[in-house]
Amino acid sequence: MLRDFLAKYSQRDQAVIIVMGAVVVLWLCYLLVLEPLLSLKNQNQDDYVANQELLLWMKNSAAEVGALGGSANVRTSGSGSSAVVVVESALQQSGLTAPKRIEPDGNNKAVVQYDTVDFDKLMRALDRLQHSYGIVVSQASINKSQTPGQTSALLNLERAQ
Repeated sequence: MLRDFLAKYSQRDQAVIIVMGAVVVLWLCYLLVLEPLLSLKNQNQDDYVANQELLLWMKNSAAEVGALGGSANVRTSGSGSSAVVVVESALQQSGLTAPKRIEPDGNNKAVVQYDTVDFDKLMRALDRLQHSYGIVVSQASINKSQTPGQTSALLNLERAQ
């Protein structure tokens, strides 16, 4: 079929068609295979660096909290609002999808359930809740999902006293 197509053209035109076809095939290979892989690699490197920085910060903070005898001074902005309102607002501001369920448990407690949530974003949101609003995790059930980086979570959160 290719020979029949090329037979219509002079030898010079055949060489140009073959070279241009090879260039198009190589360009498509780069565009469809190599470029997405390189982009994914760069994204993973960026995520790794961000997670390493977060881990270092957490270790330093844990040492600082231990040195303070386990009690840290926490900003409690939003302390006039119920815990569920503060939690819901903070989760939205962290870029997380809406939880499957969020329920109040008194004025100072909230129960949050996610079927699927990005683990890294959830950890950053929980860190923000603790350090910005004084809301801590009292109980957590976190299970990995089949999708890498995704988990299901059931969290009991309460305002630190």
